[in-house]
Amino acid sequence: MDSSQSSIEQPKFYIAVTAHGPLARPEAIEECLQLGWLSLPGWKDIYYFVDKEHEHEVIQFSERYLKANEWSQIHVMCCDERWNGWNLTWAHKPHMRQAIMSKAYDYYIYAENDIKFSLPNFLYWEKHKDHLRKQNLIPSFATFEKWEGSKSIITNHPMQLNTKTFNPFWGRDYVALTHINTSGEDYAAFVSPENPYPCLMILDQADASRYISSPAHNMATAHTLAGDRGWGIPEAASMGLCFVNLRPGQEHRRVLPLNMVDGKPTVPDEGLVEHVDNKYTERIKAAGKPILLPETMYVL
Repeated sequence: MDSSQSSIEQPKFYIAVTAHGPLARPEAIEECLQLGWLSLPGWKDIYYFVDKEHEHEVIQFSERYLKANEWSQIHVMCCDERWNGWNLTWAHKPHMRQAIMSKAYDYYIYAENDIKFSLPNFLYWEKHKDHLRKQNLIPSFATFEKWEGSKSIITNHPMQLNTKTFNPFWGRDYVALTHINTSGEDYAAFVSPENPYPCLMILDQADASRYISSPAHNMATAHTLAGDRGWGIPEAASMGLCFVNLRPGQEHRRVLPLNMVDGKPTVPDEGLVEHVDNKYTERIKAAGKPILLPETMYVL
């Protein structure tokens, strides 16, 4: 497959986005829409799920910031009180489930509203998902923020490849295992990150059908699958099949692509998604900790 195009000529996407208080940071949502979602190929139905408390913002939000193109339609869904607070991150589940059961789309995505997922991210994921599935692995992403001309990784910690590394947040060791790239294309290897949380999930029809029949699709049980990682309701909303049907000794199924750049293991740009903010990097700096970069995430 040509890495510059989708394997499906005109794919159809179902995209669900949590939009709590959408006018709080509407420019970030607009950027993620225009430079992210609308960059994907084919047809896109994009659903923004707005909480009850902020339903009065819907008209202004829609008219000023949600501009579709000829290959998309944008929908704003006002949620009732059942979906207040963090529960809003699960408000899309019943609606998405119906779409999955009817096999209405080729791909199903859920993301937080300030996560930018663009065409290179999708093409990497689509090209490698079937090869990795045979290894019980799922192509995934690390999340970064722009900071002083660099990409500050906010969801992971520095790790030595294939070696026990102590994680102070869990109080135990973790091994960032590398995996052979069986496709033989694009990347030197793949690696299992210690925190497989990219703030989004993407599923094809086959995996989406598995997902809605799994405990990961139940808000009461999903967060328990993450074990001592401490995932709560919002993190579990984008879990997908990360912790489902694990093989013996396997902590999770998500992996990041790796290449060697100037002798350093490096996660390439398409394996990164942007958090359109810099608040987490500011917290890292305020705590006196070093900024983690795509080329310093892993060492040999």
